[in-house]
Amino acid sequence: MGETANSLLFSVEEWRRQGRRDDFGSNIPTEIETVEEKKKRKCDASGSKMELNKNQENVDSRVLGFQRRYHVTDPFIKRLGLEAELQFLPHSEDRILITGAADSKVHVHDLTVKETIHMFADHTNRVKRIATAPMWPNTFWSAAEDGIIRQYDLRESGKRSEVMIDLTEYCGQLVEAKCLAINPQDNNYLAVGANGPFVRLYDIRMIHSHRKSVNQNTSASVHTFCERQKTIPDGAVQYYVAGHLPVKLPDYSNRLRVLVATYVTFSPDGTELLVNMGGEQVYLFDLTFKQRPYTFLLPKKSHSSGEVQNGKTSTNGVSNGIHLPSNKFRLSESKIISNLQVDLPPYLEKIKQQANDAFARQQWTQAIQLYSRGIKDASKNAMLYGNRAAAYMKRKWDGDHYDALRDCVKAISLNPGHLKAHFRLARCLFELKYVAEALECLDDFKGKFPEQAHSSACDALDKDIKAALFSKSDNSDDKKSGSSIRFRTIGRKDSVSDDEVILRERSFDYKHRYCGHCNTTTDIKEANFFGSKGQYILSGSDDGSFFIWEKETTNLVRILQGDESIVNCLQPHPSYCFLATSGIDPVVRLWNPRPESEDINGRVVEDMEGAAQANQRRMNADPLEVMLLNMGYRITGLNSGGTDGSDDEDGTEGHVQCRPKKRVGPDPELRPTRSVMAEVVSADANMKQFNSGFERMDVERSRFPYCIVWTPIPVLSWLFPFIGHMGICTSTGVIQDFAGPYFVSEDNMAFGKPTKYWKLDVDKVYASGPNAWDTAVHEASEEYKHRMHNLCCDNCHSHVAMALNLMRYDNSTSWNMVKLCFLSLLYSKYVR
Repeated sequence: MGETANSLLFSVEEWRRQGRRDDFGSNIPTEIETVEEKKKRKCDASGSKMELNKNQENVDSRVLGFQRRYHVTDPFIKRLGLEAELQFLPHSEDRILITGAADSKVHVHDLTVKETIHMFADHTNRVKRIATAPMWPNTFWSAAEDGIIRQYDLRESGKRSEVMIDLTEYCGQLVEAKCLAINPQDNNYLAVGANGPFVRLYDIRMIHSHRKSVNQNTSASVHTFCERQKTIPDGAVQYYVAGHLPVKLPDYSNRLRVLVATYVTFSPDGTELLVNMGGEQVYLFDLTFKQRPYTFLLPKKSHSSGEVQNGKTSTNGVSNGIHLPSNKFRLSESKIISNLQVDLPPYLEKIKQQANDAFARQQWTQAIQLYSRGIKDASKNAMLYGNRAAAYMKRKWDGDHYDALRDCVKAISLNPGHLKAHFRLARCLFELKYVAEALECLDDFKGKFPEQAHSSACDALDKDIKAALFSKSDNSDDKKSGSSIRFRTIGRKDSVSDDEVILRERSFDYKHRYCGHCNTTTDIKEANFFGSKGQYILSGSDDGSFFIWEKETTNLVRILQGDESIVNCLQPHPSYCFLATSGIDPVVRLWNPRPESEDINGRVVEDMEGAAQANQRRMNADPLEVMLLNMGYRITGLNSGGTDGSDDEDGTEGHVQCRPKKRVGPDPELRPTRSVMAEVVSADANMKQFNSGFERMDVERSRFPYCIVWTPIPVLSWLFPFIGHMGICTSTGVIQDFAGPYFVSEDNMAFGKPTKYWKLDVDKVYASGPNAWDTAVHEASEEYKHRMHNLCCDNCHSHVAMALNLMRYDNSTSWNMVKLCFLSLLYSKYVR
């Protein structure tokens, strides 16, 4: 990371002096204009060249002058490649530059004399972000991984900072501050992101006033904000969180999936807060029209002062660890008058029909985007909300069930008689693990729609809910999940205070969610507003692309390849239609629109839906797989695009399923992949063939009938030779292997061609014959298309073991990963 600056900025004042502000409205960058400059290259008189669009020639000289004078790699900054964050101090004529770095120090540089004029070493861990405020030109703030937000005032003679916010007092010693931002319209508000799903918004005035009064009352003369009394007064902070995330934390922790706010920023008008949530999605919070999380909608009538949670009564206003909305309603007692369903205008009717057609084709993302377009212009139409909820429930990406729940609530508020929305609401509650609430919601549905009480769908959901309730009744883990216990942790160092629990319970929910990118590898990945009015949302991604969404519809409008590895930083120019991006490459790229008459840029990602699906799989991948992917190894099912066969046939939904479907009986004759169908059956002279009865092994084409095949996993197999990747072959020799989350590869083995094979005896299959073998392999593969991949528990070996158990190979149903690992090591032969 030392070769590239982890932060980008534009000099606001330098560009404003141009006396010009371009309104770029709906323009989306389609062409790259790059600045490719290696680290430690001196900025001499010639400077490095910026390639700008020919239509921008009139500003070339000023752009080059800006780049030569203020490039961050100038020799006066000698921080050993540790630069992590930099900001110009407001009203300093772009003369004062503030930097923070991994050496835990904050430096203040004077660019005119090329000297460091201040150095602060108060932090004890890496400095992640710097924030400035135009209203206070001599003041700035820093956030570091020691959990401290510090304030600096350059007017004071001392070289020590003051503690503005100490997160460790609320969240324990393991909390890390990752990002912060000042509201551009009201500089009194400071947003802070840390590890965990919660984002905090502080009122600086209230904190200052409170501590000033405390200091006066105690006659304290210590120059610090840090008092052992209550350091943050009541009402000085407000928490924001995506409503479903606190409940998902235990599941994410079990899968080694970390949630951390990697970047926060305010909208240009200061009314919205954008958060890039590492390990999840990008969220937009409305700071004006706030809403509580939708988590519990049906309080029992006998519990007027409390809430029912997991079948028990709670009096603290919390269900499953999330604050209940004060405007909750009972579906059976709703007093909302149903609006008459008016016909949509012809153009919206056409959009709705297109969405319905996409839904019928199982193109869930396209259907969601079309319904969202319709909702933007017809926000009072209950049918559009209900249909979009169904599409969310089918797609099943992270957070989709919660968005579906929100749509169901909206549809019911617009039309209390919306039958499908009522039923889908119960299903969403069940999928979100609110089992007791789902049962009560379903009971309410039966009471309101008695003719549907005994339908097959209703009976099936009722059985699922009651089975889940029964399985949870004696589970000690669920006893810990009651009330606000989800907001606490057991460890002493990361224990959460009572004040923190209360603040988390009062959190507000998000307004919009933006999906498609992946943010799991780095903790500095940015998201930003783009456009003259902030009408677009940008975010970097682990796949080397950056994503552009329409803010109001949340629809993905463009993906551009910005880096060979990861795009971390995206900063729009404050006046012109320029965008700067950087990542792992030692390159900073500038983007601006190109004329429509020019050729399409090769950096545009055409298959946006395929890229988004691949990123969803990547976010749910095993950490080892992500590490190998970042090292450059190809892993089937985690790479975007359809050229490698990763999105064949059932790829639209099967790769991202979170809950198994009912198993459908397999076709005895398995369909080969397209690559197999295209191959010529005639034997080649150079082909190595081995006879085994009537079946033939074909090494060149990777055909190993009735075999278990094995290939090494880079790094892991080098350290532990008995560990590798395993697959099982059909009677025709086609390899099927559990290659990643919700994905079974066919004829395209992950980690390369097999290096070892273990030939099995088809006569030892219980029912005997190729059909029984293929049926078992097919059923195991279909099952594992709906399973999460786990390196230690449910992996490629488990997939093969299930196939052997289904066929009762060697009259045994006790095959498992350990047994397979040992026997494969004993009986397998090297491919020659």
